[in-house]
Amino acid sequence: MRGVLPQNRKYLGSKYRLIDFLTQTALTSWHQWMDEPINRPADLRWVLASNGGTAHHDNVILFGFLPGQALPVLTAKVCRQPKYSWTLEAEYKHLTTLGEIFGELANEHFPRALALLKHQNDIALVTNYLPGRSLLFSSRAVLWKDSKNLKTRSINAAKFLRKLHEKTAGANHPAEEDDGCFARKASIFCERFDLTREERLEVDRLVELVASSCANARKNVLLQGDFWHGNMIESSRTGALLLVDWGFARWSRDASQDVYLYLLAGAISAVPFAPADLRAEAAARQLARWRGILLPSYLKAYGQPTEYTLLSPRAGMLACAIEMATRPALAFDTSHPYDDRLWCRLFAELRLWDSQMPDIN
Repeated sequence: MRGVLPQNRKYLGSKYRLIDFLTQTALTSWHQWMDEPINRPADLRWVLASNGGTAHHDNVILFGFLPGQALPVLTAKVCRQPKYSWTLEAEYKHLTTLGEIFGELANEHFPRALALLKHQNDIALVTNYLPGRSLLFSSRAVLWKDSKNLKTRSINAAKFLRKLHEKTAGANHPAEEDDGCFARKASIFCERFDLTREERLEVDRLVELVASSCANARKNVLLQGDFWHGNMIESSRTGALLLVDWGFARWSRDASQDVYLYLLAGAISAVPFAPADLRAEAAARQLARWRGILLPSYLKAYGQPTEYTLLSPRAGMLACAIEMATRPALAFDTSHPYDDRLWCRLFAELRLWDSQMPDIN
């Protein structure tokens, strides 16, 4: 941990004590946590994965290794600041729910929530480790420039997402948002950014559309809330898609956030880093290139739900951009100037698209 976490002796001391606590708890709970009859180890070794360069509300990630093993067996997320522990509490709750809904199948696609621990002021979420290759660390050429592989990967992602939504819709879980939630995001979007008159009118139309669409939906689905390639892992055991990071998960009647974030985040990642406005413009051009083949293939693979709602592509992308531009303010009472500006400009670019978007079959 030296040279990675802030060089504050009191802070470092508390983290070292937390690691001792994690080790003791894991060893005590070993047989309860582990599915397989593995002998209780004599010790665990923890390796820090996240560094001090991430935002103050992000989590520190620790991997727990058995002595002499190359792959970890446990993952522990630790809040940098206790006031943001609600993200870990939400993740623990939703992973537990996924385990109840999917049963044994949950182990094939999601981390297994083992414990939500509190040690002094620190909160830690402990899960099992999912071995595989994170798509976040794949090169731009591998993910976005190979059109055949991109189409295949996107179709697989869409089918996986539909399976998640259909399975959770069957649970008939109550919504965690009121009908005015998107209206609140839209209001903050208008307050925080200098929008044109036409853009404000578009926001008003979206608020009405989201409200009417949700009013006609009969069931809620569990949104992962951050469905993009940075949270996807290709299993090294089965090749199946593994989905991590459920801190923004929620129950909703509208599946649009999950469906369209995959495309928007993908387009942003597919273009070179640049000032926010220029990168948003490049991402919009990338999405325009995808309209002919990738977008309709992805949407066809997901399909049109009947018991919950999915906005049309243009409306869904605009609504998704609003959510991402306002998320830091709503969730953490902070701002990410570059990201917020990027999402706002992407909204402006997508607004100019005509309504003749691919059908959702």
